[in-house]
Amino acid sequence: MNSFLDNVAKNIIDENYDFHNIKIILPSNRASLVLRNKLINKIKKPVISPDIISISEFINELSGIKKIENTSVVFELYLIYRKIIPKKDQQNFDEFTGWASILINDFNLIDSYLVDPNSLFSSMISAQEINEWAQNDNFDSKTKLGLKFWKNVPVLYSSLRTHLIKNKIGTNGMQFREAIKHLELYMTENNKFHYFIGFNMLNTAESNIIQEFISQKKGKVLWDLDKEFFEDNKHSAGNFIRSYYKKWKCLRGKKPEGLSSNYKKNKTFHIIQASNKISQSKFVGQILNDWKYKKDLYNKAVVLGDDKTLFSVLSGINLNTDKWNVTMGLPISNSSISSLIDVIFEMHINAFEEKYTFDDVLSILNDIIVSNQLKKEKINLKNLISDLQKYNYSLFPQCTLYNSKESFQYILFKGVKSSSELLKKLNNVIKYLEKADHFKEAGSFILKEINIIKNIIVKLFNYSEKIKNIPFKVLHSIFKESFKENKLNFSGDSSSSLQIMSLPETRLIDFDSVVITNVNEGILPKGKSNDSFLPFEIKKHFQLPTFLDYDDKDAYQFYRLIQNVDDLYLLYSISEKGLGGTEKSRFIYQLEHFLKPNHKLNFLKIKTSFKKSSIFKVDKSNEIIDILKLIVKRGLSPSALTSFMTNPLEFYYKRILKIRDFDNLYPVIEPKDKGNIVHETMEEIYKPFLNKEITLPDYQLIINELPHILEEKFKLIYGGNPKRTGYNYLIYEELLKQCNEFLITERTLIEKGNKLNILSLEKKIEYNLEIEGLTCPVKIIGTIDRIDQWNGQLRILDYKTGSVNIDRLRFSSNFSFNELKDLRIKEYRSLFQLLLYSYVYFKQNSLKSIQAGIIPLKSPKDYFYPVSTSFYKRNGAKSLLSSEVFEQFEKELAIQIKNLFDENIPFMANDSD
Repeated sequence: MNSFLDNVAKNIIDENYDFHNIKIILPSNRASLVLRNKLINKIKKPVISPDIISISEFINELSGIKKIENTSVVFELYLIYRKIIPKKDQQNFDEFTGWASILINDFNLIDSYLVDPNSLFSSMISAQEINEWAQNDNFDSKTKLGLKFWKNVPVLYSSLRTHLIKNKIGTNGMQFREAIKHLELYMTENNKFHYFIGFNMLNTAESNIIQEFISQKKGKVLWDLDKEFFEDNKHSAGNFIRSYYKKWKCLRGKKPEGLSSNYKKNKTFHIIQASNKISQSKFVGQILNDWKYKKDLYNKAVVLGDDKTLFSVLSGINLNTDKWNVTMGLPISNSSISSLIDVIFEMHINAFEEKYTFDDVLSILNDIIVSNQLKKEKINLKNLISDLQKYNYSLFPQCTLYNSKESFQYILFKGVKSSSELLKKLNNVIKYLEKADHFKEAGSFILKEINIIKNIIVKLFNYSEKIKNIPFKVLHSIFKESFKENKLNFSGDSSSSLQIMSLPETRLIDFDSVVITNVNEGILPKGKSNDSFLPFEIKKHFQLPTFLDYDDKDAYQFYRLIQNVDDLYLLYSISEKGLGGTEKSRFIYQLEHFLKPNHKLNFLKIKTSFKKSSIFKVDKSNEIIDILKLIVKRGLSPSALTSFMTNPLEFYYKRILKIRDFDNLYPVIEPKDKGNIVHETMEEIYKPFLNKEITLPDYQLIINELPHILEEKFKLIYGGNPKRTGYNYLIYEELLKQCNEFLITERTLIEKGNKLNILSLEKKIEYNLEIEGLTCPVKIIGTIDRIDQWNGQLRILDYKTGSVNIDRLRFSSNFSFNELKDLRIKEYRSLFQLLLYSYVYFKQNSLKSIQAGIIPLKSPKDYFYPVSTSFYKRNGAKSLLSSEVFEQFEKELAIQIKNLFDENIPFMANDSD
């Protein structure tokens, strides 16, 4: 089967024009390249190639002005806006950018469709005035702003147009309007015959240009469409081309030549439902690898409905040395350099009073480019991060993050005060990396990327000098928009059998088999968008395209692609988040409900299957047993033991592999730090009164000292915001109130005749436990918050700033840890810790009994919650722990430690987690 461009090449050759007397205009550079190759294959003798160019190149030639980037237009429009709009009515740049891009899109439409701007703007002003009149007493400021806005638009439009064209530059729409102005002169001076190949949705300027060439018999149009879509008056894929044969005088009464009749031939459509975009990408890899296995990669294409899935699709391909080509450009926003720029921007956007947040500093240090450069300069990144964490700051003064002004850290972390300074900083970062030969071994791909980014920085810097005080967040947004306008082209072979491309790039190119991804409503077709201020009715009146026209454009591109295929794979998702993307495309429904006799449909659902038994476990090897022996030799803490009993796999990760959870630092103090502050405060307050009976006068001294000591510990442990504003102020006041009320409660109890003698604070304990059957020594370690004597009874105490459930401090005298495990042992961690401390203290001292419990600072008036036996009977529960309890505890403790070393018991996750 000959492709459309094969037939075009034959048609051009058969018409016997000298190649130097013809010019061929196509929708894209990609199609131009393919047609050139088709002509080469059909010509048997050397000839000079005809001009084969894209429509954008042709309009650029006709207009005589160069296209300006959209981000530059935003700046140029704002400079004009400041000149012509009264200062009292001006918006700042931040507010301006919220609507400028949309207005520029509308300007482009008005120009490319050759609409009279004065007439359109007058209609918009009238519509706003009617709206204002209709509001009557309900008239609000938003409507008034709308009227003011549209009264200013005509002068903004004309001033921008005059300014840009004076400098020989313009928007895409301006190019079209200028091209029409110069068309007559061009046709007078140029006698070449022009072929317009494969167009569909034409703006008014393009339509007038093509009509003029046909009318003067200096041009010809060839459409790439199947008869099926042209002759079916209801099929949206042929709407535009049918309309041209009704509206264009030069085509009325004629029939389009060269339409194909391939759509009704044998075809197989594979409709594939996937759970998400990643599943689609992985299945695409399976299809391609299957083609490779069958040695059937000739003339195949993968068309991505969503460009963002390119990398996930490429990751699923295993084609070794087989030729495949990616025609899509890679957005710079996906590159490592742009990622570094993003984190630098974020650091400055989030900066507060010349301080950076810990998370932003950490993001910079963990950036791949920064970490490699620091490593190259022999700077220990691990130590650097450790130093940042040491003082628990959430905000870092900029000057504390560097030493020498010649260092890389200085360039990274030096503060900036304006957008121009920030752009200079970005430029200096790149210069430093270039000077340090960081990109010495980088490929041409990365070097091109760096040059593009440097050009963007220079462009934005020039504008930032004219427009002061651009917010960093707005500058970052514009930077990212500039990235979108600049793409890095993959270097590949355009003649490769397998092509990976976007849908617009497939125009005029035919394939035997095609895979199309993301065939979901809202993606293909895209549907409505919010990129215009012009209402639907205004667009219809002035013959501007609406979302219905863009739907027809998508329909044409889809059906044109599949009209010649033999096999088509359509993949769609059913669980994507957000608007659109969850419903399969209307195009799939059309294929199902308007099935041709020779078309076959196959339906497939991609399922992600998991094994029935997915429990992850780690068996205990000899190496693991050796590590366990070292751990128990150094000391087992209550937290380590409870970690093993509640979740053995967590114990394995943290204690065996030494994988630590990273603690994020936040501007608001965390619960664990609240506990540390209280513990250290209580230790400091009671320290002068150790080993003596505390009297009522002592409490007056203690209560007076409390605020000073608490503030000192607060600043020492939590350095993020020593000023204590916002939540931190409330937390500090809460802790002060709790501690104060506790001390008052304790003083009241002493006043009633109770006697208190504090024996030790934050006492570190060690105890060597001998367990029958274990050859290695087991050391128990820990820190007891407070040991005291209350009315002569020794107590082991633990301070708690959080909520305490008294029921979780009760247990039966013949308890077992398995029993507690059934009752969610995590809730009994405090009980286990107090029992372990009491057991060790009991074994090391000659005592008849011990009382253990919690001081509940969250409810200080309760003063003390004791550990008690008789788990199932609250009445008559005993709070004194005797030798009988500790004997049972010792047996249970030995069982758990033996389980720790038992090679037949693997480390595995708790079923409840």
